[in-house]
Amino acid sequence: LAQNDFESLAREAHALVGASGLIFLRELQSAFLELEKSAQEKDQKLSSSKFATIEKYFSALSSQVNESKRAD
Repeated sequence: LAQNDFESLAREAHALVGASGLIFLRELQSAFLELEKSAQEKDQKLSSSKFATIEKYFSALSSQVNESKRAD
């Protein structure tokens, strides 16, 4: 995003749409799809917003994994 390389961003987001779908993370898959679309449109503001949403999702997911590890 910082380099305005929307082509690479769209390509990476597209790959992550598929990867997140394979492990049934539908919310994350949807967020990556929205990021891919915003990158294709070269929309810096929307891409940044979608990226922030994905970061929050990963933070929550990481917390859940860590809690699960402690419970074992």
